[in-house]
Amino acid sequence: MSPSELETRTDIDPGRLSELLGIARDHVKRRLMRELPTYHGRTVDQILDDVVYAMQREEHLLLGRYEASLDVTRRRALAGELTETVVVSWIRRRQTEDVLAALATLAGFPIDLVVKAYQSPGYEPLLILVRAVGFEWQTLKLLLEVKAGRLLPSDLMASLFEQFTRLSGDTAQRALRFVASRACAVRLSAR
Repeated sequence: MSPSELETRTDIDPGRLSELLGIARDHVKRRLMRELPTYHGRTVDQILDDVVYAMQREEHLLLGRYEASLDVTRRRALAGELTETVVVSWIRRRQTEDVLAALATLAGFPIDLVVKAYQSPGYEPLLILVRAVGFEWQTLKLLLEVKAGRLLPSDLMASLFEQFTRLSGDTAQRALRFVASRACAVRLSAR
């Protein structure tokens, strides 16, 4: 069930929703364990907890500045013109709002969660997001280096490359759907 479908459901008891999210987490965890058993000595539980935390943490985001970029990326997507090549050109020109709006549009993921993934101190949220939209390793590498403002250490890049190649797009998409559903459930429980 997508986050937007979850938000419209009034028939799901909060306790049942929590149970369903636990089942979803276990399913995503099993898939991730097959593809990413450890990452820098960290377990899948730790990675998944960090990704969920990074994308759910409460903070004031100035999302208004992304509206124009979201309009552009949605129009380009509808016209079939929102490609990896376009996004790479935006990364190179440091058009961060356009890049994040493109990732949100292509992933069908809320912009606030994409911004939180980008602002996360860890690399896993962006790795999962970029893999989920089907982009290549070179795009993730460029995005991480532009974000950091420097070349990243070769041992870190080698480890990230290994994780990127082992993670399937399908599993990355499942992880994103889980995170989005979890964030939606948190919003619903706060009502």
